Amino acid sequence: MAATSSTSRRARLEEELGLLQLDVASLCSKLQRQPFQAPDEDAAQLSIKSTEPSATERAIALLERAPPPPPRAGSAAGRLARLQRALDEMTRRRDEQACEVRRLRHELDKAKGRHDRYAELKEAHAALQEDYSSLQASLEASERIRAKQRDLLRSLQGDESVADDDASPLEDDRYERLMTGEESFIGD
Repeated sequence: MAATSSTSRRARLEEELGLLQLDVASLCSKLQRQPFQAPDEDAAQLSIKSTEPSATERAIALLERAPPPPPRAGSAAGRLARLQRALDEMTRRRDEQACEVRRLRHELDKAKGRHDRYAELKEAHAALQEDYSSLQASLEASERIRAKQRDLLRSLQGDESVADDDASPLEDDRYERLMTGEESFIGD
């Protein structure tokens, strides 16, 4: 029984092969006579006797899924194809420009952040300059006060030296210590 089924299967396949060869020969002759005939018309003219799709049917299915041939110039299909290409190009440009806008917005946000940081630093710099100016004025006032104190000490020492000709050199040392901050005025 196994031999019978394989024999019948082989016979069926040989019969299908013969039909496919006839279909291929028929299609070749039609293509030579009518090269611009649409594939749908060829499929309608063929008589298919098998329940499984033949090679011809598979080829027709592939042709139907293939992109259509370019339309003739000036036809409605040609105008539609040109419009579709223009629409695709405009869509591509729009997408590129949207990407560029997002990139520029990101750069703008970064620049705004840097600008805000710069403004903060500028304000801090101005505050530091004001502090520096006030400290400089305070230092100058302190120097003037020290100069007056020094003059006052000299004048006091000069009055003492007139009154007391025996001024000790220790007093001169004390003046130096007072000026250098080693000794204070308070504590006598």
